[in-house]
Amino acid sequence: LRFVRKLGFSGYSEFTTVVKFTLINHNEETSNPFTIPQSSYRNEYTKNIEETIRVLKDDQLKRIADKLAEHPDVFLFSKDTTKHLTEYIKYLYSMSGFNVIFPQDKDYRRLAEQQINDNSLVFIMSFNGENTEFIQLINKLIRQGISPMVVSITGADNNTIQNLSDINFYLFTDEITVNKTDIGSRISVVAIMELILYQYIESYGGR
Repeated sequence: LRFVRKLGFSGYSEFTTVVKFTLINHNEETSNPFTIPQSSYRNEYTKNIEETIRVLKDDQLKRIADKLAEHPDVFLFSKDTTKHLTEYIKYLYSMSGFNVIFPQDKDYRRLAEQQINDNSLVFIMSFNGENTEFIQLINKLIRQGISPMVVSITGADNNTIQNLSDINFYLFTDEITVNKTDIGSRISVVAIMELILYQYIESYGGR
């Protein structure tokens, strides 16, 4: 238990889950995903979503809900494939009454960084958890003594962004590349963000 915690995991169950999915993703051939039967895709697609939801921790959801109850400025940082679904997440949180900042290119992200303060809630979505720009963003905030709540959603492995975050959620998905483009599902990102919002509504919606 001390060993797996030293690696950054909360416990042995989380460690074994990550090892299992890491091995699956490394062993499966993804260069031509359409050779896999459609039923297999449906099964794995469902398993990934279920596993993402299964490992969510209630205390982490409640911590973020408590933060949302303070009505902080909500910052969303994402790139590449994930950026396209973040627009929906922005809509969802904006319609729920939050001030949401979602800068979609590097120049806007640089300006947005300057608006983050101790009361902010920052979501960082990075599949591999090693995005240099986002790592620099967190380190810059640390150097400046600014302490927002940083919540990251990353792939299921021990990564730099996870270790720099206050709360991390694992995203389980298969790596699928078509025409040199990553089209692996990010639907689990939406599931996590929706469940965070639903936890807030459950805890504070009637107040």
